[in-house]
Amino acid sequence: GGDEALFNYLRKNTHYPSEALHSGVSGKVFVGFIIDTSGHILNAQVIGSCGNKSLDAEAVRVVSTIPQWNPGKQNNKPVNVLYILPIVFEMSGRTIKSIDSKIIDQNKNKYLGACYYNEGVKQFHAGNYVSAIKIFDIAINYNPSDIDALYNKGVSYFNLKQFSEGCVILKKIQELKNNSADELIKKYCSN
Repeated sequence: GGDEALFNYLRKNTHYPSEALHSGVSGKVFVGFIIDTSGHILNAQVIGSCGNKSLDAEAVRVVSTIPQWNPGKQNNKPVNVLYILPIVFEMSGRTIKSIDSKIIDQNKNKYLGACYYNEGVKQFHAGNYVSAIKIFDIAINYNPSDIDALYNKGVSYFNLKQFSEGCVILKKIQELKNNSADELIKKYCSN
């Protein structure tokens, strides 16, 4: 286990796409994903592209094949953990470098928020509104002006028949000078 085993796995299983190799294309792809409470990888997606679709696709493919992890824990309970992994493709071969917080740019919080938002949407569509609210909360913590996360969190409360909580959330959207929640506020929120 550990970082060394992870990077050895990635070195062994990452294939430099022939299209990129023949074109002389190299670059770094940031793949974000969630390690769920049972250690499985969810929602692997490119959060920082190198500008080449074949490199992006290969980075997501190889990350999606990583064997099961030991889940993260908080207060001795398994929790979902967000992970960002840079995959570097170099013409002299492929290398996988360790995570360096200086590499991840100033938009990190938006990327992290987007990963959690996407997972919240999955929970929302599955009808798991309590889980969706918790995950949207994490997305909002990373990006407090995420209108979509706020909106879906508010609607999740409405689906749970918790209208006052939903109204509080939707009114935050109005505070951000966005009118996307106005119709729901008129329909469900008094005052």
